[in-house]
Amino acid sequence: MGKLQTKVKRYKGEKAYQRDANRMSAQGWTVLSVTSQNPRSGCGRILAIGIFAALWKPKPVLIVTYQREK
Repeated sequence: MGKLQTKVKRYKGEKAYQRDANRMSAQGWTVLSVTSQNPRSGCGRILAIGIFAALWKPKPVLIVTYQREK
């Protein structure tokens, strides 16, 4: 059995994930896990749009862990 390589990538949307997952699969990578994270509103965002920052939160980010045998 060879060495295992692991790679973690973040995607801003489902389309970006699907496009890259197809490319990664062609290179021998398999998906180990997919999780979603809701990023916090940054200080600049809060200052720029004030109180509305609480209403319009940033879109979730997909975090995908890939693995392949070297």
